[in-house]
Amino acid sequence: MKTLAALTLIFTLSACVNYVDEFYKANAVNQSHRQAIPSTGPAEIVYTNKKNLEEKFWNIIESGYLDVGRSGISGELVEESEIQAVAQKVGASKVLFMKEFKRREDNSYFYQMPNTQTTYHSGNVSGIDSSGNYGSATLYGTSTTYGTKPIYVPKVSNIYSQKVIFFLKRKPGGLGVSARNLTPEERKATGSNFGAVIQAVYRGSSAFNANMMRDDIIISINDIDIKDKDHLDEIISKYLGKDSVPMIIYRDGNVYSVSIDIDPIT
Repeated sequence: MKTLAALTLIFTLSACVNYVDEFYKANAVNQSHRQAIPSTGPAEIVYTNKKNLEEKFWNIIESGYLDVGRSGISGELVEESEIQAVAQKVGASKVLFMKEFKRREDNSYFYQMPNTQTTYHSGNVSGIDSSGNYGSATLYGTSTTYGTKPIYVPKVSNIYSQKVIFFLKRKPGGLGVSARNLTPEERKATGSNFGAVIQAVYRGSSAFNANMMRDDIIISINDIDIKDKDHLDEIISKYLGKDSVPMIIYRDGNVYSVSIDIDPIT
């Protein structure tokens, strides 16, 4: 019984670690984004495989979400309750979960259990005292031996590569794009260090309605050269609710001039 209780405690303690939380890395920019809408309820979990991970990721973004953080785990399959615990902690309303089986591992081991043995002793003694009287007595005692006893603990684990990505709903408004900085190759292609590359266009947004597309490069807004993605956000914030804002776009080796109505943030 003591052995069973000790082993139960070992497994209980090992199960207390939430590896989704332990390996979580926040996207601090989006977590504090002015258009982020934290959720208080359970998150919707979208399951995918490695092949479709990137496509699913951008589909979620374009449907109106901001990625606020992710966990990368190599180990036993995490529980849905672990995912939901982190989702609630960060306010995520949607989670993308990818798992890929890697291998089986035999993690069986021997646990050294304390093994204490107490032996009880007794014996009779008899004799004649100085007065010539005969007598006898029974003596009692104990001896204790301390040591350990190996207990075999079988444990075979299925190991998975897992990615858990958390999303907050995005308030409508603004230009409606997710952007990144230019790579060195893109700078050479455009012949400029300026610009920001569109990674995603939110469906139904100002950019979507103006037929802006993924991989377009925003060169300038109202004759203001865009330095990088942070500068793009800064400039867009000055034109919220403005109509016919002129922009220069680079696409597939061509430069286009467009005018876009930039929605206010509701």
